[in-house]
Amino acid sequence: ARRRNLLRHQDHRVMARPGMMIAVLLGALCAPTPRAFEWQRFVRTSLFFNPTLSGGTSRVAPGRQQIFPNPDLVFGPLDDVIMGGQSESTWVTLADGRGLWSGRVTTAGGGGFAGTRCQVLRPALDASGATGIRLRVRCADGLRFKHIVRDDEDWNGAAFTWTFDTVPGGGLTEVDLPFESAVPTKFARTLPGRVLDTTRLTTFQFVFSKFEFDDGLNPTFREGPFSLEIDSIELY
Repeated sequence: ARRRNLLRHQDHRVMARPGMMIAVLLGALCAPTPRAFEWQRFVRTSLFFNPTLSGGTSRVAPGRQQIFPNPDLVFGPLDDVIMGGQSESTWVTLADGRGLWSGRVTTAGGGGFAGTRCQVLRPALDASGATGIRLRVRCADGLRFKHIVRDDEDWNGAAFTWTFDTVPGGGLTEVDLPFESAVPTKFARTLPGRVLDTTRLTTFQFVFSKFEFDDGLNPTFREGPFSLEIDSIELY
């Protein structure tokens, strides 16, 4: 637990301080140990999601109900490597604009989750006129996932979370996620009293995790390969 807390703390510092990012990057490239690859992946992840260092942001046109498919919504992997784990996933944008997120999840190294998140929305999306988010997704294995939105640019800030089940066999799953039922969390721990500010949504994220909320377990979790096709993300 102490090691995971250290990694969380260092990740926050790396994201906030470009000088430290460069130092960690040089150390990762020069390290001769087997863990060097994981450190490189950690740094690549941190760079991708830091708009100051990467210049990368996402955009949804104001007033638009359809959030995705959208070539300006840029997703990337956000796996448990940021906390010392060894799960790994990739995001591929298909020819028709849909997304395919897939990978392999493991509890080795103290992890147990894989994720994909879009780069921060600038400007933030005002969804105050909507009731919630509608997902259309497909998963052959009928797994349970999380969907997460945020209302600030704090790397380790509040994550407003829903869990949803998918239809086995790869059939279309359509699920509505009302804003009023979003669970505020931080590292899968609930944050009582925190309320989602729907006037400034900043990220959209999918997670496949061993954990749900407050030590509760995902009943469909198993180590190994997984995949999720994302047909669309909309406001409703």
